[in-house]
Amino acid sequence: MSFMIEQIVDMEARYLGCILVEGSLIHHATLKKSDFLKPEHQAIYSALHRLRREGKDVNIVSFVELGEKVVEECGGFSYIDQVANSVVSVHEFEQLQAIIRQNAVTRQVLQLTSQFQAEAQTTLSAEPLQKFIDQVSKIEIGTSRNTISFREKVRQRVEEHTRMAAQGLSGIDTGFQELNRVTDGWQPGDLVYIGARPSMGKTAFVINSFLRAALKNQDIFVTFFSIEMATGQIIDRLIAALGGINLFKLRNPNKHFTESDEWHRYTNAVGILEGLNIDIRDENTLPEIRAAVRQNWHRHSDKRHIVFIDYLTLIRPVYPRPNRHHEIEEISRGLKDIARDFNIPVVTLAQLNRSVEQRQNKRPMLSDLRESGSIEQDADLVLFLYRDDYYNPDTQNKGIVEILIPKNRNGEAGTYIELFFDREKNVFTDLVREREAEALA
Repeated sequence: MSFMIEQIVDMEARYLGCILVEGSLIHHATLKKSDFLKPEHQAIYSALHRLRREGKDVNIVSFVELGEKVVEECGGFSYIDQVANSVVSVHEFEQLQAIIRQNAVTRQVLQLTSQFQAEAQTTLSAEPLQKFIDQVSKIEIGTSRNTISFREKVRQRVEEHTRMAAQGLSGIDTGFQELNRVTDGWQPGDLVYIGARPSMGKTAFVINSFLRAALKNQDIFVTFFSIEMATGQIIDRLIAALGGINLFKLRNPNKHFTESDEWHRYTNAVGILEGLNIDIRDENTLPEIRAAVRQNWHRHSDKRHIVFIDYLTLIRPVYPRPNRHHEIEEISRGLKDIARDFNIPVVTLAQLNRSVEQRQNKRPMLSDLRESGSIEQDADLVLFLYRDDYYNPDTQNKGIVEILIPKNRNGEAGTYIELFFDREKNVFTDLVREREAEALA
């Protein structure tokens, strides 16, 4: 995609404005001063990094305190204010950074091409061509990230192994005993897909998972992207699960609360929720999701992070394509990149094809995932939810949800566990505990 010079200059301003508005973004700014077209933008970028090096807060106030000379080099206070106000959304930071970098590389190559053409016309030797190839290769190398040696990577991994606790989970608690046994928790860097047909309880399942994890561990920070449901509906589900309250009644507690202790349970649940490290968000594009994750990851750097997304096919592509398969492929790869780059689990809900309904055995298979090829390839772990009582009302397995595990890149696969699902209260529980309770009774 090509841009006019005016568009690139505007993008540069918006990019710098993002940093002025959200100072923590300076830690993720990877451009070079020379990548900017406008001299004032080069000066602003240098000044922002100066604030970072000096350990000062990166904002417009600190910027002005750098002095009149710096401000004038940057176009004056009115222009700096204009740059700060040019921001459409800080969530476009990553996208703008990529476009500016690509444009800068293109400009460098065009400049070298012009030089090569001028030199080649004055000589019959191969020297201008070899020089051109060498210079372009250096630009390509310059766009690659610096990396450490393999030996150092091995040492780092050994250190990580040494620091691991002899007890407990290597990942983040899934909230369920048997699922923890199979997975050892949601693993850092893993992309997890949870697939199900509608009404199987997949949203309730992930809500119960992160609620249980947050209750047990104050060092966990949950970011939940609820693209399908409103924030109020998610909070209702959390209150219902914590308070043991019929979810329907939370549509209007003043009207539907009839039991004497319901308000007491409601108040207790709200009090507990207010102390949990949970952030419910509604961003629905990859750059926005990545920016929100980065923001929480930076602001709560002392926590272990996990991301849940409800759900995959509601994530909008930044650049729509005629082929939906390619859009899902790019989105899935982007989610895997988030998991890997931040070294956190990213758990994403996914819809299944209607073909499930046509089979006699309606338990899902990997091929039932919409756009299954790219999802299968990117996923480290795939779980399916299946409720027999949804299809067979007379079944003896009422309330039982099977968690099928068709793919587990680093663990046990081809197996399943069972949980009990109380739909009225939106609560999942380990079936093992349910059976133990019945035995004791």
